[in-house]
Amino acid sequence: MSARPGSALWLLRHELRMFWYNMLSSKNDKEPRGFQWKLVAVWLVLWLAVHAGAWFVVGKVAGGGDALPRQLVLAASVLLVATFLFMLSSALKSSVEVLFDRGDMDLLLSSPLPSRSIFTVRLAGVVIGVASIYLFFLAPLAHAGALRGHPRWLALYPVVLGMAAIASAGAMLLTLALVRW
Repeated sequence: MSARPGSALWLLRHELRMFWYNMLSSKNDKEPRGFQWKLVAVWLVLWLAVHAGAWFVVGKVAGGGDALPRQLVLAASVLLVATFLFMLSSALKSSVEVLFDRGDMDLLLSSPLPSRSIFTVRLAGVVIGVASIYLFFLAPLAHAGALRGHPRWLALYPVVLGMAAIASAGAMLLTLALVRW
């Protein structure tokens, strides 16, 4: 199943391809460009190690009762605020990259595609890119919590996606406001 050329889904597929290319390609000029299977293997091993650590952490934190200790809730709130600030920083970097560093915005805006869909897809690409980085490290907590009988830990998925959407929208607006200023 392929998307119709020029549609938002078609543009989003290209945006995600660019994100993964930038994430997995070598930044070193001496190494050949292309997909790095060794890097994928390292990330997979790291993800499994994070799962093992999350299993241990959730076992210590999530006791038998339904009520969470006040200190845990306070610590989680502080960590969420810090995570949001890091997301905002990542989204600012990504917004500058997708709007200005690629050098294709003039070409896209002069094409017959609606500018609204171009900016929407660029924003969606930033949201997915920012959320994927943080879900890589935080999703193991949700998995471990669900496997230990605490399904409320699965709320981590919509929380991280919502935070990434808000941070990315704010970053895109801030980037455009700074350029306009």
